Amino acid sequence: MGMFYTRKYQVVELIGGIELGLIEKIMTLIANSGDARSKAMEAIKVSKENDFENANSLLEVASTELINAHRVQTQLIQEEAAGNKQDITLLMIHAQDHLMNSMTVKELAVELVSLHKRIHTIEIEKGNVG
Repeated sequence: MGMFYTRKYQVVELIGGIELGLIEKIMTLIANSGDARSKAMEAIKVSKENDFENANSLLEVASTELINAHRVQTQLIQEEAAGNKQDITLLMIHAQDHLMNSMTVKELAVELVSLHKRIHTIEIEKGNVG
């Protein structure tokens, strides 16, 4: 088990010097970001198979996951702004890296799905699709 300390009548467990609540928030940030990235990549894959309805659904799920991740990030920022400073750990940096990469992948996925749809439409117009 980790170490314990008291902060304003609240017992807080430490694991590796990091508050358990903080670890849970960071892991949630990583999990939501990773799920968003996976759904965005899957949307690109299915759009290459001309399954645009599924691609759009996957992009919506990715957006929801990013919103959830962003809420956690906002909560961490608000806590720090309120004076509850946290140590910058490798785990926190990893979580932020995951979030930023997931946001970028999702934005690019939207563009790629759109391009695949446009290419498919042109192929239909030219009679290249059976």
